[in-house]
Amino acid sequence: MSDSRAANAQAQAVHQAEVQQMPFVSGLMLLGVIVSAIAIFEFLGYKILGLGAEAFFASFTLLWYWATVEKAEFSGLPASVIGALVGVALAWQSGWFVSHYGMPNGLIMGLAPIVIALFLVIMNWVPMVFNGSAMLFLTILGAPAIAKTADFVLLSKAVVMGAVFFAGVVWLAKAYVDIRTKAKMASGKQVVSA
Repeated sequence: MSDSRAANAQAQAVHQAEVQQMPFVSGLMLLGVIVSAIAIFEFLGYKILGLGAEAFFASFTLLWYWATVEKAEFSGLPASVIGALVGVALAWQSGWFVSHYGMPNGLIMGLAPIVIALFLVIMNWVPMVFNGSAMLFLTILGAPAIAKTADFVLLSKAVVMGAVFFAGVVWLAKAYVDIRTKAKMASGKQVVSA
């Protein structure tokens, strides 16, 4: 009996993977939209908003987190952004304490808020503020090679500007998909989920 359940579960998993696979042309079109959106954002950020080239990775890290972990759901965007900003602040304060109070006192003072934040994430207390996004940004920006030269104010601006821009792109993409789906349904064509 358990062998047939295992075989059935495996068949369902294979079927689910086949259903979720995007058609090749749709994948290329989506890739084109993503590359275009990134190019536009870089142009706007670099030429118009004055973000330095080194700050863009913060915007793209936020986009990656929101798109993969939160599945680009708008309900997950506030926590992603707030968490990212908290991660930036935690990384900044750890370096600040070390630079102002030296070793080991500065290290201890810098690590204390990080340990508390980690505990809050583990306990899932205040998840709007202390979450995976905060820990991701803390991990990246806390790396000594990055922390030594990082402009944390610029990185924070890049996170916020990236959130606004990419939320707009995702909103437009979802609106386009909704319009196309409604048009197909109205015309009587079968709607295939991409």
